[in-house]
Amino acid sequence: MLAEALQPNAFGTFNPRMYFRALAPPRDTESDGPRLLNMREAAEMLRVNKTTLYTHFIHTRRLATIQIGRRRLVPLEAVRELIESLRADGAQ
Repeated sequence: MLAEALQPNAFGTFNPRMYFRALAPPRDTESDGPRLLNMREAAEMLRVNKTTLYTHFIHTRRLATIQIGRRRLVPLEAVRELIESLRADGAQ
């Protein structure tokens, strides 16, 4: 991949992004995805609509969220913990 990155592109110029990307260590497959989800993504992951997400999980504090500026985001780990707690509640 490094040899590929050093080759000029179709325009005969060198692309430094490809070079530095080739030098970067390989990523963990677990950490490739986003660690913070927006409300739509969290709702899709839980297979509920956004209203259900807010009323049943966020307002009852079963799902932890963080706020950055005006955006409310859900940590991926919080969604996983909620799924595990729902699974445990269903098994009882």
